[in-house]
Amino acid sequence: MNPANGPTPTTIAATMPTSHLAWPFFDATHRELASTLAAAAPTLTGNLEHSEARDVVDANCRTLVKRLGAAGFCRYAVPAAHGGA
Repeated sequence: MNPANGPTPTTIAATMPTSHLAWPFFDATHRELASTLAAAAPTLTGNLEHSEARDVVDANCRTLVKRLGAAGFCRYAVPAAHGGA
């Protein structure tokens, strides 16, 4: 997924801004989720082909969503009343 000599998923996750997590409507559960996702990002995004070709981008998107789902992160996109987090 990374262009030659570009940032890696690990460095991107390590440098993601988190100051917004101090806003009053975020709580400890949000900060914990952000930390957990940042730690998982290198594994979730690893081994994806870097290309701007539409078929590769689409395949990478499907792969990433499958990995996010398998890791339990997609449940945060579904309201609790419907089985989400």
